[in-house]
Amino acid sequence: MSCPECGGNHYIVKDGAKHNCPRCVTEVSDDVLAQAEDLIEHDRNDIYGPWHLNASRIGDGWKIILKLERQITNEEVALMMDWVKSARLIQTPDHIDSWRDKCGYSALGARGIDDGS
Repeated sequence: MSCPECGGNHYIVKDGAKHNCPRCVTEVSDDVLAQAEDLIEHDRNDIYGPWHLNASRIGDGWKIILKLERQITNEEVALMMDWVKSARLIQTPDHIDSWRDKCGYSALGARGIDDGS
């Protein structure tokens, strides 16, 4: 079923200019966030193991490669993995999987933060 506002084009024309369809943008955003949550809670967790263990393994490898004295934190791993996705999006900004993965890495990075609530 196509969007009643844009007819499935994902844009509307207003004053002669194209604008993102507000309904489609919201639906796409909601879908991306839901998919990211599903990936980090199920698919990726089942394939790679719990985030804290996988991120620790990644950090240990980067520590060796970069010849660092200190450990790389899980939050830093999440930030660096997010940057991998950002660098890829510079080349192909319409690649939805990278946007979804960025959401997932942000959520995983935030897991280690105690916000006091």
